[in-house]
Amino acid sequence: MPDPKQATILIGEVGGRIVAFNVVQSILHIGPAWIDEAYRHDGLWREPMEEMKKEFERDGHNGVMLVAMNLATEYIAEFLGMKRSQGVLFLRDFESGGE
Repeated sequence: MPDPKQATILIGEVGGRIVAFNVVQSILHIGPAWIDEAYRHDGLWREPMEEMKKEFERDGHNGVMLVAMNLATEYIAEFLGMKRSQGVLFLRDFESGGE
C-alpha cells in the first residue's frame, strides 16, 4: 500500500466512476557506493550496510531499491535482506533529457 506521505495517486474518472489510477511513489534508493579496490575483500562494506539496515527500520521507509550491476552488489543486496525483482526495471534520467 502506498505511503500517503511519499506518494501521489492520480485518478481517472468517467461519469463519477473511477476507471483508472496511477501511483507515483518516492522510494529510497541505495547507491551509488564505492570502495577502493585494495579494500573490497576485507568486509569494509559490512559496517556501513549494518547502519543502513538500522536506518531503514528506524525511519519507517515503505521500501528500498538497489540496482545490482555486479555479483558483489548482488551479495550486498542479499545481505540487506532484499529480494530479486520479478520485473524489468525501466529508468529515465531527467537531467540528460531521458537519453
